Amino acid sequence: MDSAAGNPPVIEQAIRIWRAGVDAVDGERAIRAALGESPGQRADAVLAVGKAASSMLAGALPFLAPGARGLLVTKHGHVDASLRRIPGITVIESGHPVPDENSLAAGDAALGFIESCGRDSRLLVLVSGGASALVEAPAPGIGLDRLRSLSRTLLADGYSIDQINHIRIGISRIKGGRLLRRFPGREVQVLGISDIPGDHAELIGSGIGAVSPPEVAPFPVPGWIRELMRAARRDGAEHAREEFPYTFHSRLVGSNAMARAAAAGACRDLGLAVADCAECLDGDIGALAPALARRIAEGGPGAYLWGGEPTVQLPGNPGLGGRNQSLALALTLALDNGHCVHGVVAGTDGTDGPTEAAGGVVGPALDRDAGRESLAAANAGPWLDRHGRLFVTGPTGTNVMDLAVQIRPVA
Repeated sequence: MDSAAGNPPVIEQAIRIWRAGVDAVDGERAIRAALGESPGQRADAVLAVGKAASSMLAGALPFLAPGARGLLVTKHGHVDASLRRIPGITVIESGHPVPDENSLAAGDAALGFIESCGRDSRLLVLVSGGASALVEAPAPGIGLDRLRSLSRTLLADGYSIDQINHIRIGISRIKGGRLLRRFPGREVQVLGISDIPGDHAELIGSGIGAVSPPEVAPFPVPGWIRELMRAARRDGAEHAREEFPYTFHSRLVGSNAMARAAAAGACRDLGLAVADCAECLDGDIGALAPALARRIAEGGPGAYLWGGEPTVQLPGNPGLGGRNQSLALALTLALDNGHCVHGVVAGTDGTDGPTEAAGGVVGPALDRDAGRESLAAANAGPWLDRHGRLFVTGPTGTNVMDLAVQIRPVA
């Protein structure tokens, strides 16, 4: 259940709007709708990977061929227990945002699963964000310690999600189209829920459900990471057939834009005008929060619906709290709350960084000096918790980046 202690009515409205957006891109609902529209031939094999994989697989079950087998890989604690009891379905829970031993086991399992499909197989792939860390088969010479070090560096240094995924593709034997090019069967259908700005299918889950690598604009990386990618190319990360013999279909069934559209509908149901609805949560929160505060100050009363995935530059010894908790605190401090702005900033998957919270509640600033210190230390979580402003939902069954709902009442 959604919770944030001591909520005034305007925050309850914001949470209701946020939940309407998230529910609209629920994995089970989205997959049932997509497969119900075009029944066709039933898949005899299903691969579901990502933080929304459990709900997506649940939605696909009525549309699978009798006796279909499957592999489900998702984050620890995100599995519907009933899926473990289905014959032929293997379930692996692994680490996110930093990969763990199970991530490598999942990579090996995915390779074995795909390569064991028959020539007449029809494969359904259900992919959502988080797959980049949850399933991996790194190039030879790259072990778990190096993989974890790479992930921590990319997260701490504020790389964008598309940059992180591009680097992960460069060191992997299964990302960027390399896994599906091993499929020997007849047909592949990919249904995706996007956690990527711009909804580029080849970047969702670092291209675990793609058949070709993405084009990404050049960006600077440390020398040791560049050398790691070069070594991976030399040592076989590129191993995959250039041609593939099967029919390939790919479709997006969930996105941040879809969630914001549903949130806007919920605003209208509540009699709230939508003052702003944009995918603008981008870049470091230090510059982003004041910019968002200005949008509210200049935009007038109404609901502000924002999506995206901002970044946080972490100090040497960061505290507790993810990017949404940090942005909630930063926005609280940046707002001139003579406008009585309240709202919520949260990850649509129900998790925010290495914490159990989805994000945080925005409202009048309390204990501003301690708030600034907490923000500088990347320790927003405890500050929000002390003031009853942690936003906790549990796993939501979807993952379409982050969603912020802010309400400026009529004066």
